[in-house]
Amino acid sequence: MWKLYHQWFSILNIDDDSKTVSDTVDDERLVVVYCNEYDLPEKAEWIPRASCEENKRFACKSGYQLQIQTSCKENGKWYLEPSCQDCYKYSNVTYLVPDPIDTIPASDQEECDELCKNNTQCTYSGRSRDTRCFLFSTPVIFVSSSTDLDQCIKKCTETNECVTMSSKGTREKLCFLFNVSLNKIPDKFKNGIGYTIAEKVC
Repeated sequence: MWKLYHQWFSILNIDDDSKTVSDTVDDERLVVVYCNEYDLPEKAEWIPRASCEENKRFACKSGYQLQIQTSCKENGKWYLEPSCQDCYKYSNVTYLVPDPIDTIPASDQEECDELCKNNTQCTYSGRSRDTRCFLFSTPVIFVSSSTDLDQCIKKCTETNECVTMSSKGTREKLCFLFNVSLNKIPDKFKNGIGYTIAEKVC
């Protein structure tokens, strides 16, 4: 029998109508525990659950995909070895920033979105703090000035049509997502340095 190690992760208040017998300890609190004593593959994490049974589950972190490999050990037995493989292929290109097709004053994001809807070339719109509305065309599908590198990768992972991401996850926190591979993006957007560029491969 494996030894269980319980680490209290959080105690959350929940409503009466959301409680179940399996996930409550008393009438007021839900206790979530982690089973941390076992070795996990790199870039993996335990799935939080109400108790630590022997059938523990883990998942690869955002941007990684689970792969199972078989290997034959010295004793002649086959073993399954799980690993979390990076879903992104990083490029030696160091700059990828698309030019907007138009810049128009807009009082709020709703007005900016409406301007995009009325432009047949527009695929994404974003409004700056100085009330300028930037309209982007294909292959741009997302633009943000408040998204760091990890968040940019997560956004691309969660967006099915995302193929390529560009991030300057420092003070600027710029993130651009594209729905085509890097070699299909115009070279005029690639003149500069300071960005992390990657293509999603899984």
